[in-house]
Amino acid sequence: EGFGFVYLEASAYGLPIIATRVGGVEDAVLDGETGLLSNPEKLDELKQNLLRLIENKKLRTEMSMRGQKWSAQHTWSKIAEEIYPDT
Repeated sequence: EGFGFVYLEASAYGLPIIATRVGGVEDAVLDGETGLLSNPEKLDELKQNLLRLIENKKLRTEMSMRGQKWSAQHTWSKIAEEIYPDT
């Protein structure tokens, strides 16, 4: 998918995101705020991001809260209002 709604859905449930910078992921995940992004060709970067979240409960909690707020700003109804403001 072009935008990355699955990442917003996960954020809405309070899940911090671990993903790679491909497609619409960078539009849906705020790197360092709602999740951690890595370059797709750098496996070690992905590993470090996973370990960082596993080992840091405070970071997981903060990203969870920020992700829920972020995803609430991108609901289907809000997107429809932006696309069709006069309806």
